[in-house]
Amino acid sequence: MKKHPLFFLLILQSLLCASIFLYLGLSYYSVAYHIAFIAVFHYFFSVVWNTIRSLAIRVAMLYCYQAAIISVYFLICIGLIYWGDILTLNILKPYLLHLPDFCASVAISPYSVYLILGVFLLVTFLLVWFVCKRIEPNAHSKISRYSIILFFLLLLLSLPIKRFFHFRSEPFLVFAFDKMWGAADNPFFNPYRTKVAANDRFVAEHYMAEHNTKRNVILIVCDALRADHLSIYGYARNTTPFLNQLYSKGEIQKIENCISTSASTICGIPSLMQSKEWKSCTYDGFTLFKLFKKQGYQTSAIIAGAHKAWYNIAGTYARDCDYYFDGMNAQKHYFKDDRVVLEGIENGQFKKDNNFFYLHLQSPHETALLQNKFAVWKPYEKATVAPSERLLRLANLYDNKILQADFTIKKIFEALERKGILKDALVIITADHGEGLGEHGVDGHVDWLYQPQTRVPLLIIDYQNKYPTEKFSRQIDIAPTIAQALHFALPSCWQGVSLLDSTRVQYSFHETGKIGLETKQQQYAIIDNEDSVIYKYIFSKDFKREDLYELKSDSTEANNLVNQQTQRIKQLRLFVLQNFALHFDLGD
Repeated sequence: MKKHPLFFLLILQSLLCASIFLYLGLSYYSVAYHIAFIAVFHYFFSVVWNTIRSLAIRVAMLYCYQAAIISVYFLICIGLIYWGDILTLNILKPYLLHLPDFCASVAISPYSVYLILGVFLLVTFLLVWFVCKRIEPNAHSKISRYSIILFFLLLLLSLPIKRFFHFRSEPFLVFAFDKMWGAADNPFFNPYRTKVAANDRFVAEHYMAEHNTKRNVILIVCDALRADHLSIYGYARNTTPFLNQLYSKGEIQKIENCISTSASTICGIPSLMQSKEWKSCTYDGFTLFKLFKKQGYQTSAIIAGAHKAWYNIAGTYARDCDYYFDGMNAQKHYFKDDRVVLEGIENGQFKKDNNFFYLHLQSPHETALLQNKFAVWKPYEKATVAPSERLLRLANLYDNKILQADFTIKKIFEALERKGILKDALVIITADHGEGLGEHGVDGHVDWLYQPQTRVPLLIIDYQNKYPTEKFSRQIDIAPTIAQALHFALPSCWQGVSLLDSTRVQYSFHETGKIGLETKQQQYAIIDNEDSVIYKYIFSKDFKREDLYELKSDSTEANNLVNQQTQRIKQLRLFVLQNFALHFDLGD
């Protein structure tokens, strides 16, 4: 203790961190691993500390060390929050390979990134060299000097050493951090992973195929695509010229009102695939992919983004895919460039029939790369400007990206036609959620349930069936619609209702699924689809705020009826509280 007082002080710091980890729901094993792992770093630091006599150098060392520790934890948290996993080289690789494109998507200069990385490496080298030079030439100092050199050599050598005894091809240190944080099973950062579904497993074991159709099925999901900014839905700007052309020929059936279960991909995709509200979705649910596998289909998922890393959302489909390709596999394009999907189609080997394709486009998403040739509406640059000008730029940027997505869909059709897959195919075009562009003072998605975030397009190309285009529909109704169109038996665990079914859907429930630290607030909503009116009730848990809108006469949700429809509010509030098992006293 007298010899290495700092070592014990830093161990206390580790114990404090461990207590926080326990509070966040990690296992005792993870906490113990954390203490052991961080103690190694503390030991090397304390050895060097005790060889330095200069107070100024000690203060500088302590500051740098604490900054390094905080930086490591910050990067780990960023990885867990936004990817649902430790920030690994495989996650970073798509960014690093196309750094200029990534910087362009987030409106920063790549030269600033190069400068920061260069300065960081230079400062690190100079710090190590300076500390080693300051150690006095005696026996003890030689141990310290060698300890420092050995530590940094091990650190560098651990990077190329792969986890040959583990599943992922990641550096050895990633294995340590992965164990330390227990990312795979941490309910705080990823509650979706911990859910189980006994009923879904039962259905998966006993589902029997009844028909063997040869029709190909193509499900195209455009990330963050709201319906009211598509010209095919009446938008003033011609954002969807290709889809307009198909619609004018009578090839597309347009469902006017389709509502997503939530406003984030981690909620929307499982809900779509499992035909369930987000609160009922499970990590091992019976998905469209499982259905098609049971029917003897070849299943493919081609994603412009990086879903394999992001909360392992690929688990919703990748486990049942014969062919999986996402932005991390791409070599030619930035991983959030929709041309990745075209690359995946060209690289794949597919049958002529009995194919199910899940294609996920990124263009409308805020972080997707916009190609210059689609920059039709200007100005659109992401810049700090006056609020009114900023909203105009947001709308211009968003509309340009929809135009790009429309062009990509055209190219997808051409690529599939060349492979002989498109003929007589059932094609569904929809979205995982919408996007706010300043309505209600809100940009983006995730945290809100207003119509811009939840009303999505639903376009169907099907020459064998006619769909009720005015029928109120939900995201969870898409999977049953596909199954019924192909005369498949509907899984009993699905909650949705096929559009081909005459059953009228009256209620639709929605929520902002809390994902780690990403969701800033929690909202719940219900849409009451009566014959004459459509009421939408929104309850903001954190703000204890209520909204009520009549969507037929007020599609922009401009007139909040919360103080006028008290009986309706009480009724819908009760439905929301019961459906989500909530208990709040808002007063009457």
